[in-house]
Amino acid sequence: MRILIIANKTWECEPLLGVLLAKDGRPTSIDAQTLRLGYHPAERTRLDPGTEKPYPLPPEADGLPVTGKMPIRPRLSFDVTTSGGTAAVEVWCIEDWMRTERRVGERPTGKTVKASSSSSHEKFTFTLPQIRDAAHGGQVPDLVIAFGTAGIPADETLNGCVTVGSRVYIRDAWEEADDKELAEQVERFGSLLRAEVAGWLNRPIESSVSRALFRDIDPEVRHAAEARFLAPPVHPATSLRILAGHGFASLGTLNISDYDDYVWADEETLTRFEKNVKQREIGSMETTHGLIRLTWANAPFLFVSALTDRVPMFNLEVTPRKYAQNFAPAHNAGVTLAFLLPELVRLHTAGKL
Repeated sequence: MRILIIANKTWECEPLLGVLLAKDGRPTSIDAQTLRLGYHPAERTRLDPGTEKPYPLPPEADGLPVTGKMPIRPRLSFDVTTSGGTAAVEVWCIEDWMRTERRVGERPTGKTVKASSSSSHEKFTFTLPQIRDAAHGGQVPDLVIAFGTAGIPADETLNGCVTVGSRVYIRDAWEEADDKELAEQVERFGSLLRAEVAGWLNRPIESSVSRALFRDIDPEVRHAAEARFLAPPVHPATSLRILAGHGFASLGTLNISDYDDYVWADEETLTRFEKNVKQREIGSMETTHGLIRLTWANAPFLFVSALTDRVPMFNLEVTPRKYAQNFAPAHNAGVTLAFLLPELVRLHTAGKL
């Protein structure tokens, strides 16, 4: 079995890695002898042994630098071994392989400017295809898991909780914008993701995983994971818990690169979702789960969301304690995923995934 885990930002990936590398954070079925570190932001430039020169950028980069040092590779790989079977797991981080510059104007008179690390277009048209072609040697995974921090619209604070689900819903924040607004966004942040996802917008996108999946998972997994949870500093949930089910949808607002725009953009996505969808359970709101889902459109899919704030209270609940408020939920989601993996392997072996 091949499992592919994709985190969005480095500060979401690193708590997950910490859990997986910690003896007391992971279950024993994650074989410590197979843990293999891949790319690390602090490493030196690697040389291609064939040329004794730095590894080249992929042709698709168009000569523009990327955040990480070549070659493109996962952060971590390891095996999960159960009595019923074994899985090879790779953990990747999108931000590692995003380009840091973009072109403005045509060559040779055009210039390059700093690129947004939140660009939906960059993630979907360059970075995720690069990961898809490199992960597991280009073989199609048996399961893709999107991992990251998120908000959730709720009266009760759920900060520090974790949602696990299989449905996504994506919306273009600028779908009703006029030409002037669109041109302003393109000038500030680069190309918008539009035609590439047009057929997937404003409707729930289901996964092919078994509808009985969450009923078949051993309840002890929840207890083992929740026992390791950490409380975030700002408005933590009274009871830190895992919320899992196929009804939960992760709502994705695309093409937002200015965080201040989430105040109105997420509200509009929420309104559209509640109007268009009958089963309206919301598991999380973020930016990238849906793009990961579409990149591996034919693979079984789950998302694991670390809840950091209530929508639209990001500036009240995340900004004052940004590092800790993101770290604790991401840690909790990492623990959830670590203890979920052996069950997913078991169910896959039994033909129940």
